[in-house]
Amino acid sequence: MLWQALPKSPDAAFEWPAEVRVPESKRPESIEANELQRVLDENNGSIEKSWRALGLSSRYAMNRLLKKHGVTITKRRGR
Repeated sequence: MLWQALPKSPDAAFEWPAEVRVPESKRPESIEANELQRVLDENNGSIEKSWRALGLSSRYAMNRLLKKHGVTITKRRGR
C-alpha cells in the first residue's frame, strides 16, 4: 500500500490518496468455527491462504483460532 502512495505524494510531504485503501483486519473473536472450517476447506487446508482470506493479521491469529474452536486441518490429495 505504501509503495502505491509514495509516487502520488508531492514534495517531501506524504499524503495518503483516497483511492489507496488499507485492508482492515478482521477481529478473531468474530470468526465462528463453521466459517473457519469453510475457508480452510476452500483453501485445501492451507493456513497461509486461509488466514489471508479471513482477513486476519497473521498466521498466529489463525493458529489461536484453530485451537480455540478445536478445528482440525485436512488436506485433499491430488491438489
